[in-house]
Amino acid sequence: MEEAAKRWRIPFSHHSVWGLCIQILLTLAAVVAGVVILTTPQALGAGVRQGLDICYSVVIPSLFPFMVLAGFIVRSSAGDLLAKVFAPVLGRLFRLPKVLCGAALMSFIGGYPMGASMIKELLRQRRVDTETAGRMLTFCVNPGPTFVVTAVGISILGSAKAGGLLLLGVTLASLLTGWIFSLVDSRNAGDNQPTAKPLPYSSAGVAFVDAVLAANGGILAICAFVVLFSGLGALLEAVGAFAVLSNTAGTLLRGGLEVVSGCVAAGGLGTSYWVLPFLLGFAGCSVIGQVMATLAGQGVPFRAFILSRFVHGGLSAGICSILFRLFPQAVAAFVPVQPPFFILAPDSKTVALTLCFLGLSTLLMFAVMKCLIIPKKP
Repeated sequence: MEEAAKRWRIPFSHHSVWGLCIQILLTLAAVVAGVVILTTPQALGAGVRQGLDICYSVVIPSLFPFMVLAGFIVRSSAGDLLAKVFAPVLGRLFRLPKVLCGAALMSFIGGYPMGASMIKELLRQRRVDTETAGRMLTFCVNPGPTFVVTAVGISILGSAKAGGLLLLGVTLASLLTGWIFSLVDSRNAGDNQPTAKPLPYSSAGVAFVDAVLAANGGILAICAFVVLFSGLGALLEAVGAFAVLSNTAGTLLRGGLEVVSGCVAAGGLGTSYWVLPFLLGFAGCSVIGQVMATLAGQGVPFRAFILSRFVHGGLSAGICSILFRLFPQAVAAFVPVQPPFFILAPDSKTVALTLCFLGLSTLLMFAVMKCLIIPKKP
């Protein structure tokens, strides 16, 4: 190894050896992925189309309005009112300063990437330090009620009651996860604040425009991750990766990549009632990638966040299993309904028009912001 390092002019050390091995593995993985993409274009195209359908039917309708609302709340003084109302409960449970409790509350309502978006804005306003932001990620990345009750409960399982039990179990698991990780933080709630003076809140008009712009860019990034991991799942299925696994293991792998596809598969597993709540709590690599991309370059540590995905998933599976034993009539919902998914029936033209609308509305809002917000030079 040392001779090879000299030949390729690579400094030989334990760190460089590991780096070289990782580089070789990544290169081989990229080559294999390229070969699979070239040899299975139809499977990849089907996966991409399925990802676009998921974005159109589930992601955009359930997340975009809440992303605008959450962005407006955190940018305006409305967040202070929510923080004061819920601070006595959330502040004590998670050991957070009062100003952060509004963002914590909205993360339980808006859906998976909502918490990361609000934390990013709080960092920009200097209302939270990076360590506390990293700890907030352990309980601020949650499936929203719209997704769990409507998409999973009604559309996948055909039962709003089963969706409500899933939402209750996953929410309780998130609260418990946040409480566990708050015990690890030795600082007091009053110390979890940045030393710099916070920026003032924006006016209502500016906050609304900024919220729409941020939500527009955020939803496009989310859809990109959903499409990517949906295509990756289709490629794995094309090469037979799921065929060698059991139904439960294949569903865990599928949901570990992209949570919506995993929930569709988990709805018909029958006796494996713990798989679906585990996937909802874990959230999948797609959501994890969305969160890390949102907060990239902010200095936020992600180790606790990654660990919390497994903790949240395990607690969700355990709590929901208990709830299903208490309400056995909801267990009958774990049989796939026909059609198996999608509230709407989108086609490629509709999806394309939707994405074009998002892009054009982004340009329009930039123009509005330039005219109304940026002062003209004298």
